[in-house]
Order: sequence, then structure tokens, then C-alpha cells
Amino acid sequence: MLVANVFRQDFIRLGYTASLSYHLSRDQADEEPHDDGNDFLLPPAKIGSPSRHRIRTHYLGWAGDGHLGRTNVSHALYYVRGTDEQHPIGRRFDAE
Repeated sequence: MLVANVFRQDFIRLGYTASLSYHLSRDQADEEPHDDGNDFLLPPAKIGSPSRHRIRTHYLGWAGDGHLGRTNVSHALYYVRGTDEQHPIGRRFDAE
């Protein structure tokens, strides 16, 4: 996991803070089963293949908080792109 964040206070106007962030998640499949920290094994996925596989995702985000004049503003917008070849819903396929 990697997270990078930059922000600017008083962006556009006094009292509004804007933030840009980048998140990288690299889930490398291990050969060992995982537990939840209380010595209980985690169950397999309810959708798709229970086999172990790698997942890599990139998140790009823009968020802001504060006020623009008399209007209070709080927002967040994220774009996510990644790969999970064994995911049955989000995988890519070639149309014929």
C-alpha cells in the first residue's frame, strides 16, 4: 500500500482547502491462508473463484472542504483503475 497526498489551504478563496491524492494497492497472493487477527480463517470470496490471485489498483482523488463565500463545501471525487483477472463481474472480455 502506498499513499501520497498534497493539499493547498486557501485554494481559490480564503477558507477552502483542496487536496489531491494517489493510492496504490498491491495485493500479492500468498500461499498461506489468512486469519482475521483473532485466529479465525477468512472465508473464500462469495463471488468468483476462491483461488488466490493478485489485485493491483490505482486511486486518483480530488477532495475539498471549507467555504466559498457563505456556502459550505465538502466533496470528494475518486477515479479507480486496476486489474483482477479472476473477478467475474469486473473483468474485461473481447466482444465478437
